[in-house]
Amino acid sequence: MLDLQLTNTITRIRDADEDVGRATVLSLAMALSLEAEIASSVASNNNVGTSAVSRATWTLSSIKGMGEQARRLFAAAVKAQEGDGGGSHTTQEEHEELVERHPTLMLESINEVLFQYQGYGKMRAWSDVHAFSFARVVETGSGSPLHVAILYQAVAEEAGLPLDCIVLEDGNYAVLSLGQWAIDPYSSGMLMATEEIAELFDIEDPKPSSVRDVSIALVKMQLYVDWAAITGVFEPAFRLPLEGEEGLDLALGLYDDVSFSYEMSGSEGEEEGEVSQFFVVRDDRGQQYLANCVRAAEKLRILERDSSDSRIRLGVLLYFNKRYQDAAEVLDSLVNEIGNEIGSEVENEVENEVENEIGSEVENGATALGVEDVDRDEAGDDDDALTERILNSKCRTLANKCRLLSSSYSSM
Repeated sequence: MLDLQLTNTITRIRDADEDVGRATVLSLAMALSLEAEIASSVASNNNVGTSAVSRATWTLSSIKGMGEQARRLFAAAVKAQEGDGGGSHTTQEEHEELVERHPTLMLESINEVLFQYQGYGKMRAWSDVHAFSFARVVETGSGSPLHVAILYQAVAEEAGLPLDCIVLEDGNYAVLSLGQWAIDPYSSGMLMATEEIAELFDIEDPKPSSVRDVSIALVKMQLYVDWAAITGVFEPAFRLPLEGEEGLDLALGLYDDVSFSYEMSGSEGEEEGEVSQFFVVRDDRGQQYLANCVRAAEKLRILERDSSDSRIRLGVLLYFNKRYQDAAEVLDSLVNEIGNEIGSEVENEVENEVENEIGSEVENGATALGVEDVDRDEAGDDDDALTERILNSKCRTLANKCRLLSSSYSSM
């Protein structure tokens, strides 16, 4: 039921980007958090759903309570500044007018509630999985920059100050927009000029992100935390890629930044060798992380409107999850699309070069790899076209590999 609700919410965000409100982001954050809690309960054989639903109810109640507390503090601050005319007994319309006149007083009130009374702050480390679950963030008091920003936005909305989110660094950071100003919730609500944000993050014009972009960032954070738990690489700067040509290289054993050996667990013991996989999932918890990654990638494929990166990401994760036939189908859809665009003759020419470089021997369910990428020095002025053809060829090669592995496992 939850999965269906999540899919419907995500589809609505994809199809009606400008027509969905900020509250949808909070709903999605809560639903993702609830999904993770239930998946964890199932994996641990705990009471499924009861604690997760209770935490979700408590979370929404807490946000509402913090918003009301900020309103009271704001009313007192306005009264102190304006006299009896700024009292707490105002209509909603009067309150909105006061907030419009004194936005900084409201920001100070929200900051006081969140950072002084409640003690919200930065996460301990990127390896802190609770920092990426919205309900856990509200409960524990620390979270990722994006999740703290969404909490701040939700409390501000309850208090009567609508703020828009600006997603930065692919969701690794986020601030909130208030006209020409930006609020940095991860720095205790520090107020900054948007020009400062532009300079700090090296972007030209920090504009509010769409609900779809914020939603994409939220789902990516959910995926990254599980992917990091599998790979052991938590820092964003060193995160192992899943998208584009680098993601395909990772699956094909061509990713230059990673050296590793392979341990293959089977019914007749273990064997070692050079292969495309750089981790071995041996326990139920690891399998759960992989399944979580696949579910997140499926959501991203919807939100990103079937983009190339979304399909490569999903195909690579399905491959690592040993769902080889599913991976081949996803990658084939991209191969056919790009192949139609670039023309089969030239594409086949490059594909032969890639396949000659990679090889196709399948042993014990793993392809022997470890060769260099196609030489791009010959590309000249046509580098973009060559890159697209190589991308298509690697998609096709991984899809073929998946079919070979699927056949190999079927015959065992």
